[in-house]
Amino acid sequence: MRFYSNLFDIDKTIYICYNQNTIIKNRKVGKNMNKFFKRVIYGGFIIGSALPMIAHASSLDFGTSSAALAETRIPISVKSDSQAVESVTLSCQTNVDAVDCGFEINGVGVTSNKSGKSVMVSYPNDQNVSKFPMNTSTKIGNVVLTNSSEVKYDNVNVTVTYKINDGSQETFSKVYIVNGKKPKSDDATLKSVTISQGSMNPTFNKDVFEYTIFDIADTINSIKFSAECNDGSCEISYEGGKSRSSSTGKTSTITLNQGDNDIRITVKSESGKTANVYTFKTIRGESAYNSPNLSKLSVGIYTMEPAFVANNYEYKITVPNKISSTAGLIEFTPVDSNAKVIVDDVTELKVGENIINLVVTNVLGDDAKTYKLIITRLSDDDIDITAYLNNKVTFTNGDGIETTLSFTDFELQYPDEAKKIEDGTYKFDDNGKRVHDEIVEDKKNDKSKKNKIVLIIVLVVIGLAIIAISGILLFRKKKTKLPKKIEEVNDKNSELEESKENEENNDEIVDETNIEEEIIGENFSKDKDATIDIDEALNDLMNTKQYELNKDEDNK
Repeated sequence: MRFYSNLFDIDKTIYICYNQNTIIKNRKVGKNMNKFFKRVIYGGFIIGSALPMIAHASSLDFGTSSAALAETRIPISVKSDSQAVESVTLSCQTNVDAVDCGFEINGVGVTSNKSGKSVMVSYPNDQNVSKFPMNTSTKIGNVVLTNSSEVKYDNVNVTVTYKINDGSQETFSKVYIVNGKKPKSDDATLKSVTISQGSMNPTFNKDVFEYTIFDIADTINSIKFSAECNDGSCEISYEGGKSRSSSTGKTSTITLNQGDNDIRITVKSESGKTANVYTFKTIRGESAYNSPNLSKLSVGIYTMEPAFVANNYEYKITVPNKISSTAGLIEFTPVDSNAKVIVDDVTELKVGENIINLVVTNVLGDDAKTYKLIITRLSDDDIDITAYLNNKVTFTNGDGIETTLSFTDFELQYPDEAKKIEDGTYKFDDNGKRVHDEIVEDKKNDKSKKNKIVLIIVLVVIGLAIIAISGILLFRKKKTKLPKKIEEVNDKNSELEESKENEENNDEIVDETNIEEEIIGENFSKDKDATIDIDEALNDLMNTKQYELNKDEDNK
């Protein structure tokens, strides 16, 4: 406005001077001059009005937007043409209540606003920040559009008003697409579960909710779980173990009791609408889990030989003729309830021997045991002797009817079977119960082996004793004969001494020591095979000791 008033004053001054200092002689010329000056003045006004626009031709450039989920960014650059730009003031608003409009200026975010309100920011806002140089384009930040809803908006009108340091104001307006934010997940499953100890079965699957953890040594008293949400920011909590305490988070260390521990991981979805519980049966120490054995096995009411034990895999059973099928006959219980048991599909039993196999496979599938059942079905006229006690025979006929007869009556009806009892073909225990032939044979073999071992030990001991006694006796015999020989030698020496006195030229000397050695060697050669009575040997030893004592006294 000041520029406009100055132009008006100039026009007035020129007009007054013109009227005071000029004599108009020709009215037409005056009119023409007046028009000329007016044109000059108005031309200057137009030029003067345009000068601010030319002097301050700086602006903002808005680049291509980039969209992410629930967020759109529009780059802002300051374009300085003819003078250095000192500051920029910005404000923005949108026409959608759910979409906020804000700024990131110089790397710093500015709080967003709702529709109808403006946020004012200035750049630069630090005194140490230099001016924008002329003829440059400098990015100062972004317009940020944020959608607080899950709805996508295709027509968001964004209006940005900006002022550059001369006080002029301009407006930028454009329509943008703003995506909705991701809705909170309803997924309450886990992507993965890892453990620090033991083995997990089955392998983890987000849709399987029961597991067993085993192979944990008895010396291990805790286990660490690590879990990860399948989708979204789910809530994970743990419960169980020795203390029955609970905890939350992606990881948790749980103290274990000896034996079985029930540990539960509860998962709540991000939205809070759904929840799931994963159960982990955790076994510390030895357990039946993953065993390929049976804990029970029976064939109806009929006796199995031998009696069932888990680690014996072959049995014999005799059934009456009336039992013609295995349907509903065989019953079993695996040690591990999760083990897989397959029974041969044999429904019809023939008269005589039938073999049926039960294959037990452990949970992991890396071990299997086969139980063999040899089922003998009797014919109509067959009998099965079960006991023989106090001269009475108990047996079942082909129809499975049990009967007890005196041996005499039994012999009349079944002479061949009675003969097997008499000759020992059939074996019975102390209670009179019939024992399977193979079992008896095994017992005989075991007893025979034990007897052989005992016999060998006895023979070795006897042999060592004989060798020791022989050595002692032989030594004593040699020591006994030695004094007698020495005495003979002394007698010979006395004779030699007397002979020496009588015969001066006789220089023969008998060496007692050499003679003793000669005698000992002679005795060993002559008597090495001789045997001496123990009493005699002891007596000789005493005489030897007495001789040595007497000799010591003589030397003194």
